Amino acid sequence: MNNVSGNIRVTGEIETHVPPKLAEERKAFEQRKDTRDSYRFVVEIVTAFLLAIYAGVTILMYCANMKAAKAAEDAANAAKSANTINRAATTIANRAWLTVTRNPPFPTLEKIDYLVFPWEIENTGKTPTGPVSIDVVVEIVNSGEEPSFNYSQGHVLQMFGTVFPNKALPFQAILFKSDQTPARLSPEDRKKLSKGKAYLATFGKINYSDSFGPHWTQFCEWDHFATPISVNALDCANYNKVDIE
Repeated sequence: MNNVSGNIRVTGEIETHVPPKLAEERKAFEQRKDTRDSYRFVVEIVTAFLLAIYAGVTILMYCANMKAAKAAEDAANAAKSANTINRAATTIANRAWLTVTRNPPFPTLEKIDYLVFPWEIENTGKTPTGPVSIDVVVEIVNSGEEPSFNYSQGHVLQMFGTVFPNKALPFQAILFKSDQTPARLSPEDRKKLSKGKAYLATFGKINYSDSFGPHWTQFCEWDHFATPISVNALDCANYNKVDIE
C-alpha cells in the first residue's frame, strides 16, 4: 500500500442533470411564489392606503367635533354674556337711584354763622327704596390739603324709611364741636376762608336697598369764598361714585 504525503488539492466540476419534470415543478413553484409576493405587495399597498384614508377621516371628524364643541361653547358664553348684559340693563333702567343736592344753593361767607347746611336726597329711579342711611361730614380744609374722608369724627347720621320715585327728602350737613353741638364759624376760620387759605368740604355716603339688591352712593363737594384760589380737591372730585348694579 502506497502512502501519499504532502498537501493534496483536487479541483474540477461535477456535472449533474436535473430531471425535466423536477425542473418544471421548480419553475412552477417559483412562479407561484412570485405571484403570491405580488399579491401580498398589492394588499399591503391597498391596506396602507385604506389606513391613511381612515386616519384622515378620523382627523377630519375630530377637527369637526372640536370646531362644533368650540362653536357651542362660544354660543353658550355669548348667551350667558347677553343674559348678564340684559339683566344689568334691566336693573339700571328700573332700580332706585338716590341723588344728592344742596338745597338751597350754598350761602355767601357773610351769611354763614352756624356751620349747618341743608341738603336733600331724591329718588330719581323707578323703584321705591328700602331703609336709607346717610353719613355726612363737614370739614374746613386747608387749601393745600384734601378732605379726610374720615367718618369717625362727629357727623350727621340720618335714617329714612322708604323713598319713593321722584320723592325728595331733606337732611342737614353739620360741622360739630367737640361736645357734639353745631359749630359756629370762628373769626379765624372766616379769615382763612376769605383769604383763600381754606375751603369747606362736605362729603358723605348713602346706603340703601331696593327690590334689585343693596346700593350705595358717595358724594363730595367743596366750596371756596376767595377768587382766585388754588385748592387740592382732586380726591374730592374722584370720591363721587355710585354702584352700577
